[in-house]
Amino acid sequence: MAHEGTLSVDSSERWVTHRIIKWSMYGINAFPILDFALRHAPHLHPIGSIWDKVMFLVLLVMAIVRYLAGYRPKWFMWKKIGLWYILFCVALTVIGLYQPTIAVEGLRFDIFYLLFAYLIPFVVQPEDAESFLHVGAIFAILIAMHGIYQFIMKAPYPANWNDTGEVVRSRVYSVFGSPNELADYMDLMTPIVLGLGIYAEQAWRRWTYGIGAFLCAIALVLSYTRGAWLGLAAAAFLVGALCDRRMLLAVVVVGVLSYFLPPVRHRFSDLFTHTYFVKAAAGGRIERWLTAFNTMAPNPLVGTGIGRYGGAVATHLGIQYADGYYFKLLGESGLVGLTLFLSMQISFVRDLMRLARPLMRGKTHYVFLGAFVGLIAVLVHNVTEDAFEFGPSVVSYYTYGTLFFLWAQHLKTRQESSPSNKQE
Repeated sequence: MAHEGTLSVDSSERWVTHRIIKWSMYGINAFPILDFALRHAPHLHPIGSIWDKVMFLVLLVMAIVRYLAGYRPKWFMWKKIGLWYILFCVALTVIGLYQPTIAVEGLRFDIFYLLFAYLIPFVVQPEDAESFLHVGAIFAILIAMHGIYQFIMKAPYPANWNDTGEVVRSRVYSVFGSPNELADYMDLMTPIVLGLGIYAEQAWRRWTYGIGAFLCAIALVLSYTRGAWLGLAAAAFLVGALCDRRMLLAVVVVGVLSYFLPPVRHRFSDLFTHTYFVKAAAGGRIERWLTAFNTMAPNPLVGTGIGRYGGAVATHLGIQYADGYYFKLLGESGLVGLTLFLSMQISFVRDLMRLARPLMRGKTHYVFLGAFVGLIAVLVHNVTEDAFEFGPSVVSYYTYGTLFFLWAQHLKTRQESSPSNKQE
């Protein structure tokens, strides 16, 4: 007999306490740290290039076993759209098999980590999602601390990370190797850690997450990534307008105070200089965005083919970087691919909002606000960054988004089974 969203108590205890599932999820929580360590430690590089695939296979086997046992997680609209997106990308890959290495590698970048969001609901019980969110918050704080340490120690970085004439003490990147990718991760995790801090019952956890959220925000500032700053501000403004208008005042206050921070003021003031626009139009971001449109134009519906423009695979072939994931999609998969991807992401956030909003009472209100802000901030940041191609960033986005789906389901089930509801 099939079950949707729940297992028997004995089966639940048997699976949730299973060491393989638990440690696999801990590995996903620690993905940025593990991926960096395995890829850069002496003699471990071969493991670093395959460990995420091994973890995926473990989760896949567990998911198949649970499916055959009759377990059926709740199905959301975003997953249906996601399947159409996956099928479209596979079709483009088959069409592009006259260059099989490029086509298959491009497909891996586009959909591999998305598949984690389909597997996690099979291996994580809704009531256990909160514990994995707490583990993820601790790892985010540790990464932020490492980034701040880099700034204190004046960690070296390439000169081309700065604008012309700009002098910066250090742009932090921690285990990500890029300040833009660190900033994307902090965009996601800063509001989540803050929300968990407000939600926490234990004083030690409130203090830990409160200080941790501040450290994450500092690491975000020290990344000097304008796109991430704008992404977080835009996300907070949008979520405030939709869910809690008190946030709008907080956005304005933080924005005004940020102006008095020299790193923020200088980075934004450069955007409005004649030199910046000349650079952006001649070899910079504006030219790359126009190139994406021109690349798509001969085949507007399907683009030039997976892996053949603007992304990590194409860059290795000497093709210009798109400097924005949506422009990369436009060039590679055309209007159809871009529309499917954006529809999937909008549905991802919308489905979570629809599930969680009836549950947003008391402190629960703030933890889901943090989730909404973090997820939307990542989506906005990807206008100017290809973070959805970078494993640690994209797997974090799908993992924590999926865990919030599961946690909301658990809270909903608990609310429906409460004595007060039974009496009604």
